[in-house]
Amino acid sequence: MAIVEFEFKAHHSWTMGPACGNVINASVNPAPTTSGCIYIIHNSAENSTYVGYAEDAQHRWSTRTEVFHIMGIPRNYADRILCAYCKPSVDSGKSMWLEGKHNCEHLLIRGVVNGLLGVTTSTNSQLGGQYFVNKIATQMRVYLPTDPWGRLEGRKQCTVTNPF
Repeated sequence: MAIVEFEFKAHHSWTMGPACGNVINASVNPAPTTSGCIYIIHNSAENSTYVGYAEDAQHRWSTRTEVFHIMGIPRNYADRILCAYCKPSVDSGKSMWLEGKHNCEHLLIRGVVNGLLGVTTSTNSQLGGQYFVNKIATQMRVYLPTDPWGRLEGRKQCTVTNPF
């Protein structure tokens, strides 16, 4: 029985603004190089939130950067798309996989769906609708880069029931 903690720090966060290049300024991939991590994307303009797993955030963001550039998304809009990553910790000497169903990624998705971080639309269409079942996780804590972070509330925790 363990607490799973997602600590998204300010220095591990960015916006999609740099991805919006133009004829004068090149598009830049704003994501850092990472090892395996859980990431969260919050569109504060639309109040929608996505949670995922990446082996390397910079590699994962390469296609996102390209889309922002190709679609001509305005920089002032992209600056309101907040991104952050973390490597969750599990206390009590327990461990959980990062990726996929019934693991850290799924737990945070279900936290977003269940309103842990406040009212937002979860855009995780697959795992968002599936219950999380993993008896290792009994509590979850989420720390966002700031509180609030866009329209999301940080420094939140909840008890994880099975199913969650």
